[in-house]
Amino acid sequence: MRFATLSLVVCLSFAPLAGCAAAPSPVSSPAELRASLEKAELAFAADTAARGIEGWLDAFADDGALLDPRGVQTRGKDAIRARMGAFLAKHRLDWKPTLADVSPDGQWGYTYGVYTLTTKEDPSKILEKGSFMTVWRRGPDGKWRVIADMGSEDTSPPPAPPAP
Repeated sequence: MRFATLSLVVCLSFAPLAGCAAAPSPVSSPAELRASLEKAELAFAADTAARGIEGWLDAFADDGALLDPRGVQTRGKDAIRARMGAFLAKHRLDWKPTLADVSPDGQWGYTYGVYTLTTKEDPSKILEKGSFMTVWRRGPDGKWRVIADMGSEDTSPPPAPPAP
């Protein structure tokens, strides 16, 4: 208890100088951390499906970035809006994490999974399938925010049909 009180006093004393922030809300186990990260990823997908670019941006940290397979980086919410706004207005991007993991201190995490891209006009017509990886940072409020997000289209040919 004394350590926590001392830490808080030091943190509050130097916050204006060092950008010190309160620690994220406690989570009791690595499994709970992973579950909270997976929940954040699922909410990111649901919010994007429901609200388009606004849902997409709400998940990002202010300094978050999109990375494309060519190595082009788009950093910051204004730049991300410019890059993704018109795209998400015409397309539906659905995804689901298949893996979520977190750092031992619970401050960083990543999710990996699969996505499907369709048009809003005809959601039954699949334009693209692929995989994604998202890097997350947990804020002082305990909320996960996207730091980097990247998707990669699966361009491999479909598997051959089984032999008769």
